[in-house]
Amino acid sequence: MTRQLSMAVLVFIAVYSSLVSVRARDHSEVRKDLDAQYKKLAEAHDQGNLKAIVELKTSDFHTIFPDGSVGDSKMMEQ
Repeated sequence: MTRQLSMAVLVFIAVYSSLVSVRARDHSEVRKDLDAQYKKLAEAHDQGNLKAIVELKTSDFHTIFPDGSVGDSKMMEQ
């Protein structure tokens, strides 16, 4: 019984550490991708390139202004 419990614990630790490692790698890659997109957006703003700015927005992009009104990509283009 003790041997079975030890084996179960070892298997659990191996699987858990593997999942943590994969998750950390995934997080790192996602962060790198997000940083690259934010860099593109910052460059587009610096250049005043409205077309590039709008192209970086998703179809459901919107912003809520301090007065509560909602703006989307179409409003931004105007």
